[in-house]
Amino acid sequence: MLKWRVLCFTLSMLSACPMARAGVAEPVKLASGDFLPYIARESAGGGMLTEVVRGAFKRVGRTTTLDWMPWKRGYELTRIGQFDATFPYARKPDREQAFFYSDWLYGGVRSVYARPGSGIDPTNLDSFRGKRYCVPNGFIIYPRRDTLLKKGALVMEQPASLVTCAKMVALGRVDFYVAESGAGDAAWREAGAGSNVIRLPKPFARGEYFLIVSKSLPNGAALSSQFNRGLKRLKDDGEYQRIVSWHQH
Repeated sequence: MLKWRVLCFTLSMLSACPMARAGVAEPVKLASGDFLPYIARESAGGGMLTEVVRGAFKRVGRTTTLDWMPWKRGYELTRIGQFDATFPYARKPDREQAFFYSDWLYGGVRSVYARPGSGIDPTNLDSFRGKRYCVPNGFIIYPRRDTLLKKGALVMEQPASLVTCAKMVALGRVDFYVAESGAGDAAWREAGAGSNVIRLPKPFARGEYFLIVSKSLPNGAALSSQFNRGLKRLKDDGEYQRIVSWHQH
């Protein structure tokens, strides 16, 4: 009996020892914020892209945790390595210097949302001169608009969310916001903007989203590659399309 007690005690100590569990990977720490309809805190699965990201990591045997926070804070904390990854983000040169980008997560057409009669033509840069541009804090500022901002030909407001931008356009406090059509339409509906805001018919650009992993992490490149393997498996076995189709209907 004594031998069995010693053996059980030894095994229990080994199971609690970090070295004994070295083969078990820690959960991947994710940060994100509401980006309807793709990222939704109130949704059971966290939204379409949350399900895709978690599903991809699951395909390579990784569990995940997700902390919800403002976009700028999540971005900065991921950049300095307090979180392993954040999503969804568009490509931008300064971001590519600090982060490893995953393979393509999702994409769509980016559109301009403005009040009727705004005079804005998404294909004509000059039509944006003198306008007030709403872009949520932490969101991408598109290069051509950045040029106008630097010249003082465009005024920018940076509230906390895209929904707030839609409300501000509806109230006439700003002139336009730019978003991938799914997210832009969701913000428009959530804001209750009605006919005070329209999606301009001409497309602005193509939007593509990715998961990003900080280059400050010692295993950042390996984690990004691991995610890409999981994402490929998710797409190859049809689960990616099932998730997307379910959320789009």
